[in-house]
Amino acid sequence: MMVLKHGDTTTMKLMDKSVTLNNGSTVLTDGTVKLADGTTKMLKEGWYVDADGKIGMLKDMVNKDKM
Repeated sequence: MMVLKHGDTTTMKLMDKSVTLNNGSTVLTDGTVKLADGTTKMLKEGWYVDADGKIGMLKDMVNKDKM
């Protein structure tokens, strides 16, 4: 798992501990996301979770920024 802060790739680093997001979800270092409702999801290659707990595909985020 990698962390990207403020859209800056120079601050990208490997996650070394779990992170609790704004919505109460927790992202584990192995890519597991424990959602606030108690369900779990496993992030796949090319997927992301933002600080508010939204899960999506990186390619969709990049394409949206180009519009």
